[in-house]
Amino acid sequence: MKRAPILTGLIFAVLFAFGCSKSPNEPEANDTELSDNEQMTIIAAEVASDNGGIMADVEMMTSLATGSTSAAARQTGMQIAGVDTTFTNGWISYTLNLWFYNQEGNELPWYIDGRTDKIVYQGKLSGSNKSARDFLNITLNSSSNLTAEDILSGMMKLNGAGNNNSTYEIKSAVRSLSVAAASSFSIKDVVVDLSQSQQFPTSGTMTGTIAGKYTASGPNASDEQDYSFTFTITFSGGNTVKVTLPSGNSFTLDLATGDYSAA
Repeated sequence: MKRAPILTGLIFAVLFAFGCSKSPNEPEANDTELSDNEQMTIIAAEVASDNGGIMADVEMMTSLATGSTSAAARQTGMQIAGVDTTFTNGWISYTLNLWFYNQEGNELPWYIDGRTDKIVYQGKLSGSNKSARDFLNITLNSSSNLTAEDILSGMMKLNGAGNNNSTYEIKSAVRSLSVAAASSFSIKDVVVDLSQSQQFPTSGTMTGTIAGKYTASGPNASDEQDYSFTFTITFSGGNTVKVTLPSGNSFTLDLATGDYSAA
C-alpha cells in the first residue's frame, strides 16, 4: 500500500515528460498562433509569382516594359492605354488598366518600343489553383497599383502598393488551416535589369503586413483567429531572398516557385 504514492508519482512524471517532448514546430493544444512554417506558407502564397503573389505583378510589369507580352494578350487590347484588359496567363486571370508615357512625361496611345519610359499599372488578379497533394489550395483575389519608370535606361524602377484578399487552404501533418487574407504590400525603389534573361529585382525593398483570419482543424483545432505580422524583403538579384519572421527565425524564399527552406 505504501508503494501507491510512488507509482502515482512515476506515472505523472512519464506523462509530463511525454507532454514536453512535442516538436517545436507543432502547435500546442491551446496555441492559437501560427507556426513559423504556417507563416512562411502564407508569405510564399502572397509573394511568389507561381502562386499569384505580388511578384506576378512585378513579372507582368517587366514583360510590359520590354514589350514581350504575348500577341494574344495584346490582341485583347493591352496595348491601348487607359482601357481595361482581361486575359489569362496559366491559371491566373489578369485584369489590367495601363497608361504609357514617354521620357518627357507625355502620354502615349500604347506601348511604343524605344519611346515608352514610364508605365502606370493597375492590376487585379484572380483564379484558383491546387498544389500537389493539396498542400496549398489558392483562390486568388489581389490588386496592385504600380509605377515603372526609367524603362529606357534598361534599369526599370518600380514603386507602388498592393492588397491581397485571397483565401487559402493549407494542409500539414499537424493541422489544416482555412485562411482569409487581408494583407497589404509596399514596393519601394525596386530595380529590375531589363537586359537580363532572368529578370529578378537587383535592389530595393518590399514590406508586407500579412493579416487576416484563419480557422484551424485537426487534433489541435481552434476557433477563428485573427493574425497579423510584418516582414521586409531586400532584393539583391537572383531568384531567392531572405525572410525573417517575428520569431527571429529566417527562411530562404524562391520568388518564382514559392519554395522555402530554413536559412
